[in-house]
Parts: sequence; C-alpha cells; structure tokens
Amino acid sequence: MAMNYWYNESEEIRMRAEMNTRPGLAIFLFGRPEVLRGNQPLPPLATQKTQSLLAYLIIHCNRSHLRDELAALFWGDRDDAHAHHSLTTALWRIRRLLGKEYLLSDSTRVQFNPHSTFWLDITEFEKRVKRIPANPADLAAAVDLYRGDLLEGFYDDWCIEERYYLESLYLDALKRLVDWHEARSNWGEVLVYTQKYLAHDSLMQNMHLARIRAMLALGDRAGARHQWQVCCETRQQELHALPSPEVLREAEDLLGAEFTIPLLIEPLPEKKPPPWNRLERPPFVGRRQEMAVLQALWEQAAQGRGHMVFISGEAGVGKTRLTEEFAAMVRWHGGMVAHGHCFQSEHILPNQLLGEMLRDLVRQENEILLGLPAWARNELARLVPEWNPPKVQPTSSTGPLQADQQSILFTAMVTLIRQFASQSPLLVVLEDLHWAAETTLAAIHYLVRRTGDVPVLYLATFRPEDVFQNPALSSITAQLTRDGLAQNLALERLTREEIAELVQRTMNAEAGYGNRLYDHTQGNAFYTIETLRALAGAPLPEGRLPVPDTVRDLIQSRLEQLSPTAREWITWAAVAGRAFDLELVRRACGVDENTALEAVDELLRQGFLCEASGMAGSDYEFVHQLVHQATYMGIHHRRRRRLHRLIGEAMEGLIKDHSLAASTLAYHFDTSGEFEKALQYHDLAAQVTAIDFAWQEAEEHLGRMLWLIEQLDPQQGDSEYLHRRGQILIRRAELHSLQARLKERDADLEALNTLADNHCDEYLRLQTRIQRARFLNLDARYEQAISVAREGLVLAEQLQDIATHSYLLTQIGFAHYFLGKPKSALFSLDAALRMTPETDSETRRHILHILGYVHFHLGNFGCALACQQESLAMHQTIGDYNGMIWAGLDMAATFQKMGRMVEAAEYLNRYLQLAQHIGARSAEVYGRIQLGSWYLCQGNYPAAEETFSQALASQEGLRTEHARVAAEVGIGFAFYHLGYGAKAQDWFEQAVGRARPIQHLRRAVEALIGLGMIACDSGQYPAAHTFLGEAVAIARESDCRGNLAAGLAALARAERHCGNLSLSLAHASEATRIAEEIGWPAIQMWGELENGLTRLSQGDPETALVHTRRAVDLAPQCDESWVGSEQVYRAHSRVLQALGRIEAANEAERFFEGILESKADRILNPKRRQHYREFAKRNI
Repeated sequence: MAMNYWYNESEEIRMRAEMNTRPGLAIFLFGRPEVLRGNQPLPPLATQKTQSLLAYLIIHCNRSHLRDELAALFWGDRDDAHAHHSLTTALWRIRRLLGKEYLLSDSTRVQFNPHSTFWLDITEFEKRVKRIPANPADLAAAVDLYRGDLLEGFYDDWCIEERYYLESLYLDALKRLVDWHEARSNWGEVLVYTQKYLAHDSLMQNMHLARIRAMLALGDRAGARHQWQVCCETRQQELHALPSPEVLREAEDLLGAEFTIPLLIEPLPEKKPPPWNRLERPPFVGRRQEMAVLQALWEQAAQGRGHMVFISGEAGVGKTRLTEEFAAMVRWHGGMVAHGHCFQSEHILPNQLLGEMLRDLVRQENEILLGLPAWARNELARLVPEWNPPKVQPTSSTGPLQADQQSILFTAMVTLIRQFASQSPLLVVLEDLHWAAETTLAAIHYLVRRTGDVPVLYLATFRPEDVFQNPALSSITAQLTRDGLAQNLALERLTREEIAELVQRTMNAEAGYGNRLYDHTQGNAFYTIETLRALAGAPLPEGRLPVPDTVRDLIQSRLEQLSPTAREWITWAAVAGRAFDLELVRRACGVDENTALEAVDELLRQGFLCEASGMAGSDYEFVHQLVHQATYMGIHHRRRRRLHRLIGEAMEGLIKDHSLAASTLAYHFDTSGEFEKALQYHDLAAQVTAIDFAWQEAEEHLGRMLWLIEQLDPQQGDSEYLHRRGQILIRRAELHSLQARLKERDADLEALNTLADNHCDEYLRLQTRIQRARFLNLDARYEQAISVAREGLVLAEQLQDIATHSYLLTQIGFAHYFLGKPKSALFSLDAALRMTPETDSETRRHILHILGYVHFHLGNFGCALACQQESLAMHQTIGDYNGMIWAGLDMAATFQKMGRMVEAAEYLNRYLQLAQHIGARSAEVYGRIQLGSWYLCQGNYPAAEETFSQALASQEGLRTEHARVAAEVGIGFAFYHLGYGAKAQDWFEQAVGRARPIQHLRRAVEALIGLGMIACDSGQYPAAHTFLGEAVAIARESDCRGNLAAGLAALARAERHCGNLSLSLAHASEATRIAEEIGWPAIQMWGELENGLTRLSQGDPETALVHTRRAVDLAPQCDESWVGSEQVYRAHSRVLQALGRIEAANEAERFFEGILESKADRILNPKRRQHYREFAKRNI
C-alpha cells in the first residue's frame, strides 16, 4: 500500500497558529510524531520505544494502565526486571520533557492525564470526520490534518490496528469529498482529492474514473488517457489483472475512440517519503535492486521454499539498514521476523546469536514454545537458560554416545523454526556472522538444510574483509550456495546520486554539497551519516569539509562535544561491551540513577547509543561496532584494565548465578590482570560451554586457563596448580576426541603424562592411565587398553580410589567384550557393578549397558534383555535420550533373536524414529543397521540391501568401524539370499578384513559363515570347510554360542553335500541343542532342517520327518536371515514324498511356492526377480 506524504502546508500553519492561542501542548501523531509547546517544537524523545509509549498513553488516556502490561507490551523481549526498569526510564524521560502534570502514576498504574491541557490531532480529526450532518469544510480540515499514517515509521503491534482504523476514516472522508465536489462540478477539487486517495490506494478504480471525468471536463484529454493507462498498468503490476468489466465499459464510454488497454508495462515511479531535517533515523536511499531481489526470494520462501541470503559488504556500507527496512516490509505484510546478533567482544560466548534469535521468536508467540515436545524444550533451554536452566556439572566421560547431543540441540531448533513457520512466513535476520563461532555456524548450516521445505528466509550479514579469520563461514557459504540453498548479495557503496538524495532529504544544503560529501566519504553510508551528524546545525564551511580522515578520529571529534558526564559514562559503557545493562555501568562507576539517566539520554540523542534489540539482560547498545571500538581504543590501556576490574566486580554483585555470565566475567577479569579470578571464571565458562556442546569455545577457555596458570605458577612448584593443569589437559583431550581431532587429543595425553613423570605425581599418573585406557578402547586397541587399565588399577589401590577402580574395571570389561572374551568381561564388569553404589545411576547405567552386550554375545538373551531394560529405565530417569535410543535398539535386537518379532518391531520403530527426530546420528546409523536386520528377518532382501547401504553411507565422518562391519555383513547376506554369490563374497571378505584388525570376533564369525555358505553352494567344499571351521573355532573360543550354533548348522550342510553324513548329523545335533539352550529359534529351525535332510540322505525318512516337522513348527517364530523358511517346506515336502504321502507333500510344496513368490514380489526388477526364483529353488 502506498503512503500519503502530501499535506496542505498553509492549512497546517493556520491550525498551528490557532493552537498557539491556547496554553498547553499540541500533539501531532499523524506522520512523524511531534509535540509543540506554544509555537516551539519540543525535542524528540531519545528513543523510539519511548515515543511509542507516549503515543499509546495519549491515545488511550481515558483509562489507566498496569505497569506490568506496559512492560510486557513494549519490552516483552526482556526479563521482568529489565522490562520494568526500561518502563521506569521511559516514564522519567516523558515527565522531564512534558512536565510532571501530564502523567498520573503510582507503583502499579500509569495514565496520561486526560484533564491536562493538550490538543491532539487524532481527536480533532475524528471529531471532524464523524460530525453529523457531514460538513465539507470539516472533512477538508480533517484531510489536511492527516499528514501521514499514524506514527509513520513505527511498527509496534499495538499501533497497526489504530493505523488501519484511522486510514479507513481518512479514505472515507476523501471519497465523500470527491463525491461532493463532483456533484457540484468542482473539477479542480476532484483532482486534488482523487490524487490524495490514489496515493494511499492506487487500485481504487472509481477514483481513477473520477479523475478521468474531471480531466475530460477540464478539456485535458491527454491527461485523461494517461490516467487510464496508469489505472491499467497499476492493476496489472499489483494484481496481474485487467480492470473490471464495468470499469472497462465506463472508460470506453468516456474516452470513445481513444480508449485502449495498454499492454506495455513500465514500473510506476517509487513514491518518496517526505523530507525531515533530522538524523535520528536517516532516510533509506538506494538499494532498489537489492530490495527487489529480497522481495522475490521472500515470495519464493512464502511458498514453502526456504532459502538463505548472505549479504556481504564492508563495515558501514549499510547491511544492517537494508535488513531493517526489509524486515519492516515483511512485518507490514503479516510476516514474522526474528533477529540475532554476533558481537566481537563477546565472541567467547557460545551460541549468543542463536539464543537471541530464539528469545525474539518466543517473545512474539510464547504458546508455540509451550507446544513443543519436552525433549525439544529441554534442549533449547541450553541456549536460553531462563526457560529451564540446566545445572552446571563437570563433563563426564560417558563414551562415544555423548557426541550426538549437539545434533539433538540443532534438531530442537529446527523443530521450533518449523512450528513458527507453520503459523506465518518467517524471516530470520542474523547479523555480523563474521564473528560467529564454529558451533553457531554449524547450527545455522543445519537449520538451513533442514528447513528448505518451509516458508522461512534467512538473511545473514557479514564483512568480507573479516572472513579470512573465520574459515568456517567461508566453508558454509560455499556449501550452501553450491547446493542451491543460498545465494550471495554483495552491497556496494552508495552512488554519487544516492548520496546527493540523502543530503537533500536530511539537511538544507546548497547545490553541490552532495558531491563534496561523496568525494570525502566515497559512498560509505555510515561514514556519510557520521559526517552529517558531526556537521548538523553548523554553518556549511568553505572549502574542504573539516572532517578527520578516519572514522575513529571522526567519532573522537563527536565524543569531544559531549558533556563531561556523558563522556565519562560512554567510557565505562565501552568497557562493559557493545551491549550493556544500565545498572551494571551505573554501579561500576558509582553515580546516582538520575545522573546515569541524564548521561544515557544525551548519548541516545547524540546517536551514540540505542535501545538494545532483544539481547537478554541488556538495556542499551552502541549504534555501530565502529563507534564502540573507537571509544574503547581511546581509553588509556592502564585505565582500561582498572575499568574492566570494576565492571567485573559490579557484575559479580548484580548476577546471582555467575554461570549465566561466566564467559563475560572471565573476559573482564582476564583483561584487567586479575588472573586468579579470571582462572575461576574461565573454568566455569568451560563447563557451561561444554554442556551446551560449544566445544570450540570450551577449548578456548581451557587453553586460556593453561596460559593463566603458567603466569601464576611459572616454576610449576604449586601442587594445586599442577593438578589443575592435569585436569585441564584431560578436559581438553575429551573435547578433541569429541571432534575427532585425535592427534591433538593424543598430544594433550602426552603432555599429561610428561607432567606426571616430571613431578613424580601419582595422582596425575593415575589420571593418565584412566584417559589412555578409555581412548585406546575407542580406537579399537583393546589389548593396550587392558594393559594400561591394569597399571591404573595398581595406582588406584595405592591411592584407595574406589570410584576410579570401578571405572578402570569397566574399561577392562569393555575391551574383553570386543576381544571375544566374554567371561573375562563379565568378571570385570560384575566387580565394577559390585563396588558401585546403588544410588550411582550415572555409572551403573553404562556398566549395565555393556553387560547387556556381553550376555548377548554369550547367547544369554534373557540376561541381556534384563540388563538392557534396567539400563533403559535409568536413561529415562536421568533424561538421556541418546542412551534411551541405544538401549531401546539393543532390546529390539534381543527380542528378534528370541523370536519375539512383534516386540522387536515395536522397539525398533519407536527408537529409530526418536533417533531421527532428535538428530542422534550415530544412534540413527545403529538403528538403520537394526532395520536392515529386520528386513533380512522378514525376507525382504532388496530393502535390507538398500537399508544397510544407507547405513554404511551415513557413517562418513564417524569413527564407527564396528558399525561398518555390521553393515557390510548385512549387505553380504542380502546379496547371498538374492542369489548374487560373487557380490556377497566381496562384501563378506571386506567385512572379515575390517573385523580382524579391530578384533570384532562376533561379526568376523558371521562373515566367515557367509563365505562358507557361498563356497558350499558353488561346490568349493575345501574352501567351505576352511571358512566354516575357522568360524566354529573362533565362536567356541570366544564363547559366542549363538554364532557357534549358526556355524555348526552351516558346517552340517557342507558335510552333507560332501557325503560326510555322520559328521553332518553330529554338527546339526549340536547346533540344535545349543540353539534350544539359548532360546534362538531361527538356528534351532536350521539345525532341525539339516538333521532331517541328513536322515533322509541316510535312507531314514521316518526319523527325517520328525526333524522336518519340528522345523516347520518353529518356522512361524523364526526369521529369514540365515535360511529361508521356504527351504524348510521344500525339505519337508521331499521327506513326505519319500514316505509316499503325496498329498501332504504337495501341500508343503504349495507353502514353499507361496513363500517364494511373496519374497519374489518384493523384487521390482524382473530379471533380478527371475534370478532369485531360480536360485531359491536349487538352494537347499
């Protein structure tokens, strides 16, 4: 909708003169707000929020307002204390400007005094347009009062409806004036009022027709034709439609032979806002092309095609102003906008930008946060602690499950963004991304990729000159752009013509001033505005403009014009940070509240500060980072150190929970030279950032701690500092491990070992053994892990450290499990469990988890299930979703082995979906492997092959060699059952080659069994005996009874094909017995099948029938992963035929054919389907 900037200047002067005869105030809220006392305009209030508050109180002066409601309405993005403080400050400004008599207030309520002496343009306007009977003079006066829309340039929610209502009255008054004058043939007045109407609503066809009639009446046929062309072009540009049929007919009647429907469309000239001689918010000039690009991308995003725009440009070129103007346009059209900022001095604060963005979103619609799943709210509270602050606790070493938590947090953010975008198209503005930490950039990358199908547009600004210091930003911009998810928009400096327009619209300057200014600033918008601010109100100098060459000098020259109080205040504020809390600076510098408010008010008016834009706990911020930087660098370095100390001490007194500001406190005390306090807060900040998965930031804090300890204890003679060095190295090694930076991890461990040896410190030696044992296990170096852990046990005994003793036993048990020594593993794990208190769920849940693996390996599926259930319950109590997923998926695998297929499917679906939902990547890979196994069990071999392949591809970047082996074995069995022996052999050989070095014996046995079955099917019996003999031997040695039974069943088949029937019968009987003992029906069925076929080969069909019938009975609770159930029915049919029971044999054969065809139907490719049929019919 176009704005009306036209007004009758003489009528306004007349009304103002009329106002000057009355005492009190004249208040103008149409257009830019203005207040006059007599004939003198009062200075504008320092902030736009305060202006908006005053307008709200004036318009609603008929009632009082609760302070709580006003604080929430105008400062809802802040906590209650800061919101009320901002309200109090704003009311103080209003009283100081207008006088105490204009505000009525107490401790709970506020009201603009309706009995005070004031005149309001809105009241006068409404009185005149609503007067009955209508008077054209009143309507004309009302139209003249309407200088522009209500509170032009303000976009607070409260004023939008008021603005629409008053605009509708204004348009109605214009329509009545047009009708009145047209009825009396006052054609000149018709042209005046239709022009005003169309300036607001260019699509009103009746107004175009009225202008055409007036022009024709005045003899201006050319003007009438042009007006008709404007009418048609506007309709086509805005609505992509012609005028209505009725309008077309009337226009044709009016224009006659000159009537046409224009086809060529040229853009209508942009209507410029009125000039105002002020620089509190300079006019927006240029950027038409950039705005058009953003508008097109917004329209695309609104259709559900999310996108990212990287807006780059040098400091001060106008990136922030472009995003502000576009955001205002989005809000005007009903979109939702969220902002986030990065700041240089707070670069060690993890995820500052993300937290600010989330606060801004939830401030606008809190119900959406409440509607999120509990897990998502809990994760988001890591970024916004006041939602549900997590307790700070030391990072625990819980094994490889921990690394997935970062993607859980990112997925929670995606969930929130999707919820908001489902309500309204969403614009997310992320400013100064060149200062963003790697963690923040990773989150943004994740968000953009996961929201490409929702109506959201991201705008991210950055300075290209600073990108070289942030390679992660270069990487994600390149990746997203290459993948079509983002594009770059580079801002150039303003042109000479645009600078001239800026000058013309901000100050009365002689011709050529714009050129002189452009030559000086070279089109940098910020430099230009700062120069204009420095010269505002001063006579134009002759010759060269007296502005320093650098912005720092320019800002320093402006600082020198401040009062001493304001100059001192901004010095303290610069040390506090780019954004700061008024009470913090006031307390640090020791001034009273009134002095502080006076100083801030001056700085706001002079354009150094502005109200903070949604940052938690900040009242104000510097208008530009260059202003902050120049002010800060102008302070002598010795005074800077003192001010940092005083700011830090004031912050300690203000903030109860120091963990919420640990990074900032560390920064202030570090910079001030207070190393002991800095060490304390770097330690706390490292804990907080690690909990938030901001590992790079945590690493920075730990590195700084090492440097500080070096300054405090350069000779390494203090044992307390010595142990702190060791703990820091341990924590940093853990962070390096989580990021797969193994060389750096090992370097930290070596430094820890050297520290321990140099000082002969037994405690540090024990800590070295603990960490080395754990990381050796993760690196699949199990023998070394056991050796190191045993060295640690000796030290733990000496130091009487029971907790460490238990932990080392767990690591030994873990290593023995993977080495295929389950009894040794059980011994260590049981001992660890016994010495761990029942109340220590954190430790016990991990011991039980590993115990479940060991019992599964042993074939003790009942015990495995019990351990997994207890571990799952503890994970649920603690709220560890990642641990819940792993335990739930393990239970699905155990249920599958036990033939409890319904429960297996239930647990698999539930916990795989949860893994996908929260973005737990390693767990999702594990779940996909389980899903592939499920498809194998169901005989859906194509789906199994595809799922295992997906799981294998998903492991890029993950150190999960065991999962790779599992996926390779699964792919091998899928191809084997489909009849592609050569492909299956390649995958089995690859799996064996990967499993041997890491000693993953259980999977190695499975792959060897697969190779033996392929060799047997192809008649290579010596090779089959070699593979299967090795598999059985390894399974016996490692006590893997389930795989031992499978290997014996496969070996029975090989011996039967070779004619060694006695050996075949022995192997089959042992396989059946073991499978029955451990409760694995699939292998029991296979053993009975081989028993029956061997008996048949021995010429004993009666005994054979006993075994094949048992196999048939077991088939419903078995899976199809080792042998297909169709083979059981084919074997049963042969035995029945041998006994002459033809009808029963035919029935069994029909079962065989039915199962075979149901499996074949799942194979989409006809050739592969036929190949499978042929293979399955001969494979028995």
